[in-house]
Amino acid sequence: MYLFISPGHLPLRSKQIFRSKSVNHTRPHRRLLITSAHRPAWPFVQALRTQLVYSANGRLMRPSATTVNLAERTASHLKRCLYGVYLVTGASGRTGRRVVSGLLAQQKRVRALTRDRERLAEALKDVSVDMVEQEEKGRLDVFVSDLFDISPELFTDVVRIASCTGTSTRPSTSTANSNSQGGSQSVPFTMENKPENVEYVGVKNLVNNAAKQLSGIDERNTIAVLEFTDPSTVSAQWKPVNDVVMGGVSQSIVRAESGGLIFSGNVSTENNGGFASARMLDLDKPMDLGGYDGLILRVKGDGHNYKMIVRCEPKSDGLCHCFTFKTRQGEWTDITMPFKEFNSVRRAKTVDDAPRLNPKHILAFQVMLSKFEYDGELNPTFSPGSFELSIDSINAYVEEPNPGCPRIVHMGSAATTRTLRKDEFEVQIPIVQLSDKIGRILDWKLAGEDAVRVSGIPYCILRATGLNDESEPVGIDNLFFDQGDFLIGNVTRDDMAALIVKAFSSPALTNVTTEVCARADDQELKSLEEQLSDLKLDESEKRKFAPFPYIPTRTSVPQ
Repeated sequence: MYLFISPGHLPLRSKQIFRSKSVNHTRPHRRLLITSAHRPAWPFVQALRTQLVYSANGRLMRPSATTVNLAERTASHLKRCLYGVYLVTGASGRTGRRVVSGLLAQQKRVRALTRDRERLAEALKDVSVDMVEQEEKGRLDVFVSDLFDISPELFTDVVRIASCTGTSTRPSTSTANSNSQGGSQSVPFTMENKPENVEYVGVKNLVNNAAKQLSGIDERNTIAVLEFTDPSTVSAQWKPVNDVVMGGVSQSIVRAESGGLIFSGNVSTENNGGFASARMLDLDKPMDLGGYDGLILRVKGDGHNYKMIVRCEPKSDGLCHCFTFKTRQGEWTDITMPFKEFNSVRRAKTVDDAPRLNPKHILAFQVMLSKFEYDGELNPTFSPGSFELSIDSINAYVEEPNPGCPRIVHMGSAATTRTLRKDEFEVQIPIVQLSDKIGRILDWKLAGEDAVRVSGIPYCILRATGLNDESEPVGIDNLFFDQGDFLIGNVTRDDMAALIVKAFSSPALTNVTTEVCARADDQELKSLEEQLSDLKLDESEKRKFAPFPYIPTRTSVPQ
């Protein structure tokens, strides 16, 4: 219950109680005022009405407008935010299948793109993944299609992409395990599709479609908690609660305007007052924001510090949870309010041993301008007089699990640029010598990389040196990284797959291209994190050996 006191505790004989009439109405409107010889009139009826509205009896008379249905929206939103889908292209390939296995081992939701469901099942069995079992658990989604016929459903709930598609080749001799840098001198031939389509057209189609989904994902995923588009709903849900409940004379109004909430009025310190607020009526059913990390308010203020108050219990003046935020005169500002940083408060005094804000049980929101902060401390920006705060939106947010990290990791090949830089090398490695014979595969790989770079999606391009299945994995802590496309060596598919999975949580790899091989004895010994922090951001637009983005001319493609 709110505490009612007479203004200034003056002797009763010095007080006057009277009714004021408005001559502008056919039937006089009367307000009961309490005044004294030296104090402003106290609107007693207004104070009484405020008390009634927020009392237990008052709740019985409230309109149904105090219901906000969020459960269905928050459930689907949280599923995407917290358990977003990792899309793996080339999932049936020898590296792609390992990426699927690695992501599943990290409890990720995986969507595997394949042209042949049975082939994928066999491929996953090779890495000890039971496709049907994972589907039944809801952890694996098999999507049968290809990169030339992409439907929007492929990207539903997708938050990250592992691009493991590559041209299928087979050597013309019995060197079935020849690596991607041309360890065999035999001339391989392509299977199923030519390099231009797989390495460039398919990758470009992937990133162009993915950009619509991934570029719109903020580091903080938000959902609207309350809307202010309907003035009648706002009028039913929100009421002014001012210092009149304590004998003060501050006045405020709250209204909807242009899709936002406007809280304005005049705050006075007369009669020992000094606060004005706008408060929601308690919801009929608590709002459940469990799973969210806090609130984001978009506000335009007047330079005052305001309080955002969250109420989790039905008592009108019970425990509440407060967050003070600053405003700038006439400027829109986004205010981030982590739930863990709200103060537990009762009557402007912090309660250290009180329960913390419970986002699963929110009954009401309130915004306040007050002379006081907490525990008797003064609000440093407070000044009596007129005020106005505009609230454009109240959103709940979920922190991005891996902020600043790549959203697409594309597996490329070392030596990709060497056909365009032949004068820099005295001897070319076999894959460069063979590139023209297999449809200029390296040139189209570079074109595919550039399609990723210009997509607008935060990316990482990992160029594998000689891929093989024969060597034992060395682990990603024993890999060696280099830039500039000079590196030669070998790396296992197990290690490349593990690195692709790692890249999704590595900010140092964002918008970076690097070559990778197993560390040799003569290569500098640094930790993985040290090596990643040494990598430089791409500056492809400054390169001199080829235009950016690069698209090979088709007239010179060998027949």
